[in-house]
Amino acid sequence: MAIFVPGLRRYTVAPTCDFCIYVMSLISRPLASLPLPFSFRDRHGLVPKKRVGIGKSIDNHVSFHMVMQREPLRIPPRAEYFQSLKLTSPLRIFVIDFETVYRPTPNLPQYLLEVTARDGNGKIIVSCIINKTGVTNTMFADELRRAGYTNPDELGVRRHRGPTENKLPHNAKTPKEIVDILIAAGLDPSALWIEYSRGYFDRQCMTLLIKNAGMSPESILPPRHKCWTVLQDFMLCLPGLASYKLGRIAKLMHPENPDLQRLHYSDADTAVLLDVLNLWVFKYGRLETP
Repeated sequence: MAIFVPGLRRYTVAPTCDFCIYVMSLISRPLASLPLPFSFRDRHGLVPKKRVGIGKSIDNHVSFHMVMQREPLRIPPRAEYFQSLKLTSPLRIFVIDFETVYRPTPNLPQYLLEVTARDGNGKIIVSCIINKTGVTNTMFADELRRAGYTNPDELGVRRHRGPTENKLPHNAKTPKEIVDILIAAGLDPSALWIEYSRGYFDRQCMTLLIKNAGMSPESILPPRHKCWTVLQDFMLCLPGLASYKLGRIAKLMHPENPDLQRLHYSDADTAVLLDVLNLWVFKYGRLETP
């Protein structure tokens, strides 16, 4: 989202800036509107952002709990829908996370490493390395170099697939096998897709996976407007935090969660995200009033 301001092109407008988050947190959604352009500062001489909103004093679990006692988290419509499905049809919920090869430049092709999908009960539907039939780790590294990656061993590949040897990765499935498992579990356009991202990153990865399986994403995936990316809703409901990384949020809510020790593995990330959502809607949240 962007606003063009004649003569002031150095200004940047985004729905995740501090001012937008603060304003949107105070105004009811039916009346919410973007602030005027003069409310935004010049980008020159950037300084640490001023923390504004109910989360400005939250730095650890103790301070989070104190703030929640005074002002519980709002439960926006998407979170309310998750809460309802969790109680009535948890198998219609798909919590998804992908791990991919880090791209030093955006023009490089995307390579998928790992995927995990959980249902609303937290049960793993599928969790595995993504691998084409017969592709060894050495062959995969060679393919990355041909695609323009200069240091595949340093881009998270070894962490997920193992050493660069002429061996198949452990616990690997082909794109077709993964998609078939998800379809059998009920993934279709009417399911609730949940990920933690700014721009449907995991849905884009799943689109690529389905295409690699030789299938049509449109007949399998929920449309974008029915997918819940969580991050922006959380930023609007709890403005002022120093960081909105998933691990940071989880440590504020449940610092003893053992899966926090394994972040950036998809099985751990989905478990942490589901824990955050459950705590949000069932412990720390309150429904929004119309």
